[in-house]
Amino acid sequence: IYAYFSGKTMTISANQPVYDNQDKLLAVATADLTLLEISQFLSNLAISPRGQTFIMERTGMLVATSTSEQPFRIHQAKPKAERFKATESHDTLTRATAHYLTQHFGDLNQINHSQQLDFVREGERQFLQVVPFTDKWGLDWLIVVVVPEADFMGRINTNTHITFLLFIGALIVAMLIGIWTARWIVQPIVRLSQAAQQLSTGEWNCQLPIERADEIGQLARAFNRMVKQLQASFIQLRENESRLKQFLEAIPVGVMVLDAHGKPDYINQRGQQLLGKDVAPIVTLKQLSEVYQVYIAGTHHRYPVARLPAVRALRGESSSVADIEIHQGEKIIPLEIWGTPIFDDNGKIAYAINAFQDITERKRAEAERERFTHELQQLNQAYERFVPREFLSFLNKQSVIDIKLGDHVETEMTILFSDIRDFTMLSENMTPPENFYFINAYLSLMEPIINQYQGFIDKYIGDAIMALFPTSADEAVQASIAMLKMLAQYNQDRNQVFLKNVASIHNQGQQQKKYQPLKIGIGLNTGPLMLGTVGGKNRMDGTVIADAVNLASRIEGLTKTYGTALLITEQTYQKLADASQYHIRVIDRVKVKGKTQIVTVYEVFDADPPSLMTLKLETGTGFEEGFKHYHHEQFDKAQVCFEHVLQINENDQAARVYLSRCQPQLFRE
Repeated sequence: IYAYFSGKTMTISANQPVYDNQDKLLAVATADLTLLEISQFLSNLAISPRGQTFIMERTGMLVATSTSEQPFRIHQAKPKAERFKATESHDTLTRATAHYLTQHFGDLNQINHSQQLDFVREGERQFLQVVPFTDKWGLDWLIVVVVPEADFMGRINTNTHITFLLFIGALIVAMLIGIWTARWIVQPIVRLSQAAQQLSTGEWNCQLPIERADEIGQLARAFNRMVKQLQASFIQLRENESRLKQFLEAIPVGVMVLDAHGKPDYINQRGQQLLGKDVAPIVTLKQLSEVYQVYIAGTHHRYPVARLPAVRALRGESSSVADIEIHQGEKIIPLEIWGTPIFDDNGKIAYAINAFQDITERKRAEAERERFTHELQQLNQAYERFVPREFLSFLNKQSVIDIKLGDHVETEMTILFSDIRDFTMLSENMTPPENFYFINAYLSLMEPIINQYQGFIDKYIGDAIMALFPTSADEAVQASIAMLKMLAQYNQDRNQVFLKNVASIHNQGQQQKKYQPLKIGIGLNTGPLMLGTVGGKNRMDGTVIADAVNLASRIEGLTKTYGTALLITEQTYQKLADASQYHIRVIDRVKVKGKTQIVTVYEVFDADPPSLMTLKLETGTGFEEGFKHYHHEQFDKAQVCFEHVLQINENDQAARVYLSRCQPQLFRE
């Protein structure tokens, strides 16, 4: 860019040398373009009313501008044209834009591609685009376009204003049309609403005029049909309600209906008679017991509201109770009440129905039945003292009344025989009343033990006991051990117990007496037996018949011979679940009366005093060897064994018996 030869303008030239075939310069083609022509081109561009574009070099020198300002200046002192920087332009927008670009980039050589920017000048936002322009002949310009925001948004704001005015006009027209249409539609609906309100108050003669054939007219016709149907349904409902009330009034029980809130809604005549009043005007759930005087049967306590069938029905629960009384002054009416919930179509509780009846007569009948049952139980209990329940059970009878002469059953049991040693001598020193109290005191201690171990007493034979154990032989052995231990304790307290009973008879003091300790013998045998009834037409008794019973009695008798407290047969021994849990030694082999069978007899000495038990355990092996030698008729060896046993345990009566038997046999030899 240079000053034209006239000096009054600036121009830019494009030069092209022309060569011949020998590459000799023939001429130079030149085209000149003034900066004013470029500015004229820019000014013809349609940008915006206040927008502008200009071109400048990267040095900041202005090349051309769309404004009226020339891109060069001519001073009077120097009439030659001179260029200036864009930041020195007289146009404020051009100058502000150039300053912004210089400040934003620092160096205009940093602009390598088209960029869109914006900045604020004098409170107004300016949109700016700068585009670098280069070519292969050395041009390196920056083309800048700047447009104020107001120019950019002006048309948009104008269109928005016009659109708003059109919207307001359309809205006013639509409102006028809507008001007219609404009046045309609403007036029939208002008449329909008024008719519906009249219908809700029970005015069945309301009819809508049918003036139109459109949907409103169809709605009016449907409404008139609905009115007629409702009127007919209401009449039918009243008839059904009247019929239902007639049914409820005819029912011989009281009926109460409560709404979903627990307020009584209806009570039939029978219910009013039983409750003593009609539907109370204002009653809540919490007041039901108080208002209708509902009490717990047999007490003066109000019936708990939460337990009332009506309240439970309102919780969705069906129930019945018979422990309620209604107090009407001095009159008390026992009631049985049933409560049932009534659900609507949505499954919610709509009502609760209570049905109740007077059960005075039933209560009297129940009381009479209870009295009769109690007397019958007492009678059965009295019979059971003579006939054990177990006896009835084995005969498959419910009551002693059902037993017939000859009823019997065959089964296997363990038989217990127990007898007081030297009872005849003991009773000689007692009066008959003292004898009875003595025996009863003793038997009252033994009976619970037998029952505890699943046994039952078949009969008392004076001071003797015959008991049966149907379950197992172990229970019979354990019961026998417990009886012997109880007897040991009883011997310690016997004087005090005896004197107390005697004093209660004579109502006078007694002198302290010394008594010998009681001793009993117990024999056990297990085997089949017949349990049944024997007797005649006017008198019969329950009994047990079997060889096993006789053998048990004989085994009990052997306890006196051998000085033992508890003997069991081999049959019982074989039935024990684990014989090793007891302290057992063999005692004898006996022959059953009338039989050829030999039965081995064992002693169970678990109930012996600890010192005696220790001695028997210590001599157990020697005693068993002596027993074997004796029954193998090796009497000399047997004698040695039993003598050795007596040296250790001088009170072993069984060893002494065998020793006494050996001596005659040795004498014969």
